Amino acid sequence: GDQAVKKVTQQNIKPCCQGIELVLMDLNMPVLGGIEASMMLTDLIAQQRVNENLKIIAVTAFPSKAEKKKCLSAGISEFIVKPFTIAHFIKLIKEAS
Repeated sequence: GDQAVKKVTQQNIKPCCQGIELVLMDLNMPVLGGIEASMMLTDLIAQQRVNENLKIIAVTAFPSKAEKKKCLSAGISEFIVKPFTIAHFIKLIKEAS
């Protein structure tokens, strides 16, 4: 989570591009959880400090309706349960873009 926020903000300052467009956010991380990191990224999008088209796909091995609800309220675009197929992953990316 912490590294994702740093990478997205660092990429946004490069004049060559609009910044990162997609983040695969694991929900269970040691320093900063995926939901908290996604909330930070959503705030940065609102402040126009990162790519306004940034999409966040949550990745988890422990799905629940409550977890999915938290993800959606944190600004996460999609939710994928691991393990997953390449076809399902590509479908999510296409839907997010």
